[in-house]
Amino acid sequence: MSAKKCILSWSGGKDSAWALKLLREQGDWQVGALLTTVNEHFRRIAIHG
Repeated sequence: MSAKKCILSWSGGKDSAWALKLLREQGDWQVGALLTTVNEHFRRIAIHG
């Protein structure tokens, strides 16, 4: 069975890094891209409110 493709939401924090590590180790998922949203006004990653 081939790995499913996905895009991983990425905050740059330890939890995102851990999620990427687990997905790569499992081999069931192929992470094709990391997605980060940025607050235009503050010019910062917008995930942590």
